[in-house]
Amino acid sequence: MIDTIELFSFLGFPARVAGRALLAFRYVMNRGSTAHVTTDYAERRFGKSVRWKPWITIDTKELEEHEELINRGDDAHVESWRVSQLSVCGMIAIIVGTTLLMNDTALTIWRVPWSRPAA
Repeated sequence: MIDTIELFSFLGFPARVAGRALLAFRYVMNRGSTAHVTTDYAERRFGKSVRWKPWITIDTKELEEHEELINRGDDAHVESWRVSQLSVCGMIAIIVGTTLLMNDTALTIWRVPWSRPAA
């Protein structure tokens, strides 16, 4: 049976792969350190079949860091992480909002009937 976290990880896998495709050179230069998922943490968290779940390979290192922060970090570190994540989300919202506004403006310009001057 698939856990909820595995289901969301599976559904978001294509988007995360596409988003990280530009970082492929960095992954290759690091000798695939992020692709190595058969760590003790991954096997404890997801079981022995983790190597057959490629949608988890991207997030294993980040999940381990987040669990370490939540379980063993002090309140100041958790709060600073939360503030940094909120600021990132705010920047994404600004960028997406600006992009949508520019797209809407461009579509409006294309729909405006252009009048030709009388000859």
